[in-house]
Amino acid sequence: MTLVTMTAPESGPVAVRQGGLVIPGTEVAFGGFASLLGFPSVEASGRNPATERDVYLLGMTDAGLQLARVDVNDINKYGKYSYFHPQFLNFSNQSPDPQTRDSRALYLSGTFTSGTIFYSPYFTTFIMVYFNRMADSTFYIRFLDLERNHGDSDTWIRGGKGGMGIQAEDAEALLWYSWSPEQPLYVSPTGKGGFNYAGTAHPEYFNRQYYAASLYPDGTSAVQRRNNWYGAELVKEADASSDGRHLLLSWTSQIKGGFGTGVYEIQLAKVEFDDIPSRSSSAGSSLPPSSPAPTQDTEPAQPPDCGLRCLGRKNSGNGLMRPLAIKLIKGWVGLALMCGLQAAWEALQTV
Repeated sequence: MTLVTMTAPESGPVAVRQGGLVIPGTEVAFGGFASLLGFPSVEASGRNPATERDVYLLGMTDAGLQLARVDVNDINKYGKYSYFHPQFLNFSNQSPDPQTRDSRALYLSGTFTSGTIFYSPYFTTFIMVYFNRMADSTFYIRFLDLERNHGDSDTWIRGGKGGMGIQAEDAEALLWYSWSPEQPLYVSPTGKGGFNYAGTAHPEYFNRQYYAASLYPDGTSAVQRRNNWYGAELVKEADASSDGRHLLLSWTSQIKGGFGTGVYEIQLAKVEFDDIPSRSSSAGSSLPPSSPAPTQDTEPAQPPDCGLRCLGRKNSGNGLMRPLAIKLIKGWVGLALMCGLQAAWEALQTV
């Protein structure tokens, strides 16, 4: 893993590597799957949550995901990293074995090739959208279930932090709650060259609350701590009904396969989530406080079919993450698609 500085001049996006590798190639590539900015741990003494932040970095192995944490000011100092040990629910300076297949030693078991983890103000929890290793060109989705807490924390209890839910910088919640079972979100259309890869979600396009409040300069009012509505050409903000109800997806399509002779294209689709349905424990979803709650050791059943309405096809289902509609966006964007860049958005040609 290395650090890159990204800028967006009028001539187009520019990425510049900052030094060499931060994490040796023999270790888990923390941050290679996703990273989140969060408050210091509630148990950390001497840390000021008003001015200090940690970065939570997730890396992929052949057996699942592993998690590390570091002060944001030390992100380029590998010796400052600490590593999560799920069997003990704690961090230490002992990095995990990249070859382990012991589920007790993995943050999350499964297969992953690319993905995104982000806080959704629409669902008021963290969402994971990703491709797995099935090479089926399918986006899968999970959510952090705030009704399925584990451990004996007095803070991270059922219902979120202090039982009051979580906010975007409560990344420590990733340690104390379980992820929902995997369920399909969208099957992306493939090119003639074979399966798609590099599936990624871009939640910032239809969400003014995407960027963490702490990233804005001190003294910035709450009203001003809101990023642009980048997706106005596809969804007008007035028609969106809520931040995070819509989601932009991207993937690389193999127009023509072949080693050294392939032709590739980045393609896009827009997801619109349905109204949040009444949630039941059998759906594997997070329950509102008024709903009967399962016991803490109850594992929810696999969620039902997601109920996609994709390109005119309508399926049934009541999954929490059910999309109302998915629209494929036509247009060559090449390497210009980069998170949060207005210039890249303006280059899209939509249907």
